[in-house]
Amino acid sequence: MKQPWSDVLWHTLTPDRAVELLDTHPEHGLSESEAEERLSEFGPNTLTAARRISPLVLFLGQFKNFLILILIGAVLLSGVLGHVTEAVAIGIIVLFAVFLGFIQEYRAERAIEALKRMAAPKATVIRGGMEYAIDAEKIVPGDLVLLTTGDKIPADARLLQAV
Repeated sequence: MKQPWSDVLWHTLTPDRAVELLDTHPEHGLSESEAEERLSEFGPNTLTAARRISPLVLFLGQFKNFLILILIGAVLLSGVLGHVTEAVAIGIIVLFAVFLGFIQEYRAERAIEALKRMAAPKATVIRGGMEYAIDAEKIVPGDLVLLTTGDKIPADARLLQAV
């Protein structure tokens, strides 16, 4: 198989060239054995997310940022030197930055969870010239996926034909 596929700009290729690079057949798709081989090579078609992180851990993780630590040091130094107004101002900025970072990361975590829930559980593929309904996680590079009206797209794909 030709690799790395991650560098290919699939949308710029003709359907014939895409099929050639994926080493598949435009009408028959992959054979079952080739699909199994690719599944073991590339793994399942799933969104990988780290285990769920609690909001508290996410919030405390904001304090690992080097710039935040510098600003906290500035707050402490200003306080020790008697510059209370400056210490309070810097402290408010630190809390604001930490809070914003926390909100962004929390929303990103929830977005990934929502994407996982929305992922298509089943897909129709052509393998060996036959249509099969399979679990979407078993789609591999080179599979021909059939889409009909209302289907959720089960994987990154290159359209070969549309009607």
